[in-house]
Amino acid sequence: MNVQSIKRYEAYKNNGGEWLGDVPAHWEVTRVKEISTVVNGATPKSSVAENWDGELPWVTTDDLGKLNTKFITDTKRKITAKGYASCGTSICPIGSVVISGRAPIGHIGILSIKASSNQGCKTLVLRHKAANNLFIFYSLLSSKSKLEALGRGTTFIELSTKELSLFNLPMPPLAEQQAIANYLDEKTAHIDRIVATINSQIDKHKELRLTLINDVVTGKIKVCETIE
Repeated sequence: MNVQSIKRYEAYKNNGGEWLGDVPAHWEVTRVKEISTVVNGATPKSSVAENWDGELPWVTTDDLGKLNTKFITDTKRKITAKGYASCGTSICPIGSVVISGRAPIGHIGILSIKASSNQGCKTLVLRHKAANNLFIFYSLLSSKSKLEALGRGTTFIELSTKELSLFNLPMPPLAEQQAIANYLDEKTAHIDRIVATINSQIDKHKELRLTLINDVVTGKIKVCETIE
C-alpha cells in the first residue's frame, strides 16, 4: 500500500467499543492480551550495592518520560545479574513496547535493546505474526487519555496489568499496520521539524527581547531626549 494514498475507507463497522467507535469493516478489534504478553517490572533492593551499576539495562518511568524518540536505546540505571535474580523483573526482547503504568500513565517506548524494567512499567512482548510494534506504539499513544482514565489507586494512580491486558486496540491486517506506521513516521517527523523550527525562532525572539530590555535600561540605546 502506498502510504500517500491513505484516505477514508469504503465501509465501517461499530464494534470498537466506547473509545474506538467505528472502525474499517475489514479491521479486527483485539484485546492487548491477545497480541502480546504483558510483563510486569520490579526493582531490586536499593540498599544492596551489589544489585546496582551492572550491565543489564533497566527501564524506568523516568527513562520513558525523557525519550525524544520512539526507541529505548539505553537506560539511566543498570542492574547486576544478582540484582536481576533478586526481584521479579524480566528481560524482554528487542521490539517489545514499554508503557508507564504510573507517574504518569502512558509514556511509551520501543526496546532497541534487551531490557528489564521497574514496577512502574509494563512491557508488551508482542507476537510478531499478529502485530507491528510501531503500529501498537501509535495505537497506545492515541489512547493515552483512555488509559489514564483506567488508572486506580489512593496513594498513587496506577494502570493495572488486568486493565491493560483487556484494553481494546484496532487491528488492521499486518501489511496495513506497517503502512499506517510508515505514514505516521513520515508525517509526525515533518511536524516535529516544524515545531523545532518554531521553537528555535521563539528562543531567538526571547533572547532579542531580553537584549533589547538590557540595552535600553543600561543606556546602550537612546529612546528619547533628556528632559530638562
